[in-house]
Amino acid sequence: TGRPQRLHHHGESPTSQIQRQRPQPRTIPRMGDFHLVGYLILQRNDRVLLARRHGVSYADGHWGLPGGHVESGETFAQAAARETWEEVGVRVDPAGLAPAGMCRYVDAGVSGLDVFFTTATFEGEPQPIAECDRVAWCRWDELPEPVVPWLASALQRHLGKRVWFSEMIDG
Repeated sequence: TGRPQRLHHHGESPTSQIQRQRPQPRTIPRMGDFHLVGYLILQRNDRVLLARRHGVSYADGHWGLPGGHVESGETFAQAAARETWEEVGVRVDPAGLAPAGMCRYVDAGVSGLDVFFTTATFEGEPQPIAECDRVAWCRWDELPEPVVPWLASALQRHLGKRVWFSEMIDG
């Protein structure tokens, strides 16, 4: 209280030095702008199931994995299982899905977290039901054209290299 404040570096107090060195605040996306998505890598022998997207706003006509947005009160595994049923008519038990990895992304102003699961245990034979017009079993390292832009690198990371977590920022 009665003690003089000690001055440092060009007559500034320690507090003013800290304030001067603080980084500028960055824009943090609101949760409503952050996509949470669960994908399923369904496996049969050395192949994965792909569905060609149809009648959708993103990547129409491109091959991708069954999956989609996590709904309120749903886990990532539950979302992957529900979307797989809705899109390709295959039932899987969310509790039996093995986590394969996840990727946080920021691309052209869109941010999110994709969580990938694998399983070889499922009921039914895949067929196009909703948001797709074809399904195919493909080698993960020999994909048909065209595929959603991130698919080849995601499969390489999570199946090939067994990378658990990755981030793709603007690209």
